[in-house]
Amino acid sequence: MDRPWTPGPWAIVDSNEVHDSSGRRIAIVRWLHGMPVEQFAANKRLIAAAPELYEALETMVRAFLVHTQWCRTPAEVRAASALLARIEGREP
Repeated sequence: MDRPWTPGPWAIVDSNEVHDSSGRRIAIVRWLHGMPVEQFAANKRLIAAAPELYEALETMVRAFLVHTQWCRTPAEVRAASALLARIEGREP
């Protein structure tokens, strides 16, 4: 399925930019006054990992829904499905 966002992988470039695989800037991560340096670095890593996080979550949810024999879908899988819907711009 084609995604409406820029495909990954994304990478941290310079000190505060996230770029796609072709070198285009995807995001500028701002350091806020008083923010710990570790938090700023973690925010950059999380943004750069977004496409891979989506793909991993989608794969896990699909695998569970296809291969399970459970009568009910666990709350964690329902929550993950709702998050995927939110990311895709559709309400669960």
